[in-house]
Amino acid sequence: MSDHNTPESAPPQRKDLELRLEAMREKNRKLRAQLDIQHTKNDELHASLVASSVSVEMEEEHISNCLLRRLESLRKDKDQLDAQLLQEEKHKEEKEHLLQKLKKNRVALERHLRLEEVEIADKLQKQLHHTQLQRMELQSKVTAESATLQQLHDCIQSLRDGCRPSPALSPAKQPPPPPLSMHLGGSMTCHSDPQEGSSGTDGLMIAPLSCSTTLSVLRASTGGVGDTAMDASPLGCRSPSTVSAVAGGSREGGNTVTTPLGGSMYSEGTPLSSRRSFTADNGMLRLLESEIQVAESLRRDAERRVKEYGERVTKLKHEIADAESTREAQRATSDSMRAELLRTTSAVSEIHANQEVAAEWTLDREVLIGGAHHPRSSSLCSTVSSHSLAAMPEMITASDSTAALYVPKVLHAVHHPAHPLQPTSPASL
Repeated sequence: MSDHNTPESAPPQRKDLELRLEAMREKNRKLRAQLDIQHTKNDELHASLVASSVSVEMEEEHISNCLLRRLESLRKDKDQLDAQLLQEEKHKEEKEHLLQKLKKNRVALERHLRLEEVEIADKLQKQLHHTQLQRMELQSKVTAESATLQQLHDCIQSLRDGCRPSPALSPAKQPPPPPLSMHLGGSMTCHSDPQEGSSGTDGLMIAPLSCSTTLSVLRASTGGVGDTAMDASPLGCRSPSTVSAVAGGSREGGNTVTTPLGGSMYSEGTPLSSRRSFTADNGMLRLLESEIQVAESLRRDAERRVKEYGERVTKLKHEIADAESTREAQRATSDSMRAELLRTTSAVSEIHANQEVAAEWTLDREVLIGGAHHPRSSSLCSTVSSHSLAAMPEMITASDSTAALYVPKVLHAVHHPAHPLQPTSPASL
């Protein structure tokens, strides 16, 4: 008992216990205050996380909708570009077909022109040769008829001189006519020989017979047509006036025809074979002149057609040159637009890649700030954005000049950075 009543083993005093209790209560109050502060901070953090998750979900939905709308518009643009490309290809094929047809028509026209030129040249050559042959034949016939007319004129003069009776002698005592020799065609001679002992009457009978035979030979040599005036009566029964009328022709009407060589005058009323042959020669000459005029008209027509064909060929050549120049210009324009499209596509792909990296960086930052409450949403957003952005370059790989319709849109997207695909800054969250 004594040991327990010592000051060292004495129990603590009430005052000490109260002090300890106060200290513990103060400490408990501090801990509760800190706990309340922590609860408040936790509630604030939880509210901020909820708001951040809601904003992230809304941003994800907005980005997904934008990407889907963009993808749909790109698909529509692709369909439109494909349709325009098909239309341009069809138009190009039509142009190619038309160009080939024009080339074939030009070749066929050139071949036809060459054949036409050869045919026209051969025809003109044949006509010229035929005309020259006709001219030579007519010249030979004119020469032969001129010689025949000269012989006829000489024969008529001989008949006129030999068959005319002398007015001083009576018919009973008329001497026999001098011998008459004519060489016409062959050597046919009519003469009366005074040494045969015949009388003057026999000589007169022989002379008319020989003269009529000579006239028949002349008629046969000059045309074979019997002259009515000379066949009406024998030469012996005609009077000297009749013989001179037959030889010189009747003077009725005063119309005469002068031969080119002998200068003899023939009346229009006397149907001599010489006059008929000259009429035929004049008809042949007129026919030859008409044929020459026809040949000249054919030649002028051929020259006109050749000129027209040449103008047509020149026009076709100009059209082909214009088509080729247009085609070259279209090809150059298509190449330049294709190069511009490739450059724009590469720029758009780079911008989309940068935007994708920025979006992923922003989402990672937001996840790091807001916690790991919504990992699925961030991964989904990044997956959708990556797939959509990866599909974009494939939608704009058109390689034709019709892609120019898409180039202004892409250039607008390049030069205007404020695009729905760009990430929202953390300050806006």
